[in-house]
Amino acid sequence: HAIRSSCKPFYAGGTPRYELTEEGIKLNGVCAGGGFAHRVLNKSNVFSLVTSIFEEDSVITDSDMDLYIEIIKRIAHLSENNNSKLVIAYINVTDEQLANTRWNNKSIITELSNFATVVDVTLAETREELDSRFYNHERDTHPSAIANEYRAAIIFPYIQN
Repeated sequence: HAIRSSCKPFYAGGTPRYELTEEGIKLNGVCAGGGFAHRVLNKSNVFSLVTSIFEEDSVITDSDMDLYIEIIKRIAHLSENNNSKLVIAYINVTDEQLANTRWNNKSIITELSNFATVVDVTLAETREELDSRFYNHERDTHPSAIANEYRAAIIFPYIQN
């Protein structure tokens, strides 16, 4: 979600835009783009292919990660103030996505564990190893209902009380 919170992908359009300040995070409007026309056009495989060439929506930077961590810290703080426990279902990021940062999956989990319970719900080490039952289609890698059931079973012990 560091990618989304940095407003890089087109589908972040219209979602809250935050900036990192000396005082922490600050809401600064909404992410640009992602309007109705763009969403309709994106249903086209040709449009998706062309835009994917020009978008760098999978490159995470240290500043993206810093913002993401601060957003999660704020959520943890709000949860604590509401007598709630923040549980983060974490799915490993690819090494390629983190290549331009000082982060890796272990250091991200360690950092998030400082203020939340982190549960690793990664279902395979690599995308290629992921059982096809766990995603909708090779071009739509959103989790399937079966993947969500598996992840729910992993998370359940952390939230049952």
